[in-house]
Amino acid sequence: MPDPDLSRAAPLLSLSPTGFLALLQLCDTALPIGAFSFSHGLETYAQEGLIHDAATLHAWLEAILRHSVHGGHLLPVALAYRTAAAVDWVQLQRLDAQLTAMKHARELREASLKIGQRLLELARHLWPGTAIEELYARRRQGTLAGHHAVVFGVLSWTLELGERVTVEAAGYTWLSGMISAALRLFSLGQSAGQRVLRSLLTLLPGIADTISRQDWDDLMSAAPGLDIRAMRHERLYSRLFQS
Repeated sequence: MPDPDLSRAAPLLSLSPTGFLALLQLCDTALPIGAFSFSHGLETYAQEGLIHDAATLHAWLEAILRHSVHGGHLLPVALAYRTAAAVDWVQLQRLDAQLTAMKHARELREASLKIGQRLLELARHLWPGTAIEELYARRRQGTLAGHHAVVFGVLSWTLELGERVTVEAAGYTWLSGMISAALRLFSLGQSAGQRVLRSLLTLLPGIADTISRQDWDDLMSAAPGLDIRAMRHERLYSRLFQS
C-alpha cells in the first residue's frame, strides 16, 4: 500500500530519464565531493553525550532541519535555482555572500565552501553547461566563493530537475549524510539509522511547500547551540570529521 504520509504530501512530478538518472548520481553518497568527512557539529554533540541513540539523533536532526537547514540551506538552494533561471549573476553573488555571513562557525562555513567547490569542479566534467562555466569563472575571479547550496541549485537548474525536486533532493542528501556520520560516531545500527531517515524524510514535502512561498527575506538560521558546538569541534581531543 502507498505510504499515507507521502501520498498526500505533493502531486507526482515527472523527470526525463536523463534527468532522473542525473538526480540519482547527484544524491549518491559516493559522489566524490568529500561530504562524508563533515559531521556539521554532530561529532561534538556525540562526544558530549547529548546524542547517543536513535531517539536523541532523531530529535536533534528534526530541530536542526527545521531551524537551520530549512532557512539556511534548502531555501538558498531554491533561491539559487530561481536566480539561475533568471540569469541574474549579481543576485547569485549576493546570495553566496549572504551565506558566508550567515555561517558563523568557521568549520561550518568551510564545509559549505569545500563541498560546494568540489561539486563545481566535478560538475564541469560530468554536467558541463553555460551556467556551470559562469559559476566557475566567477569563482576563479574571486567574486563568488562557491557555497554548496548555490552550486547545487544552479546545477539542478542546468539539469532541469525542477525547483521542488531540487529542494527535496538537497534535504535528502543532508539527512542521509548525517545518518552516515552518526553510524560512525556512536552505536546506531543500520536499520535504526534507516528508520530515523525514513521518518525525517516525511518532513521534506512540507518544507518544500513552505519554501515555494518564501523569498530572500526568509533566509535565516536559528540554531545557536549548533554554532557553539561547531566552534568547539576544532578543539576536541580527537576527531573523526573535519566539522
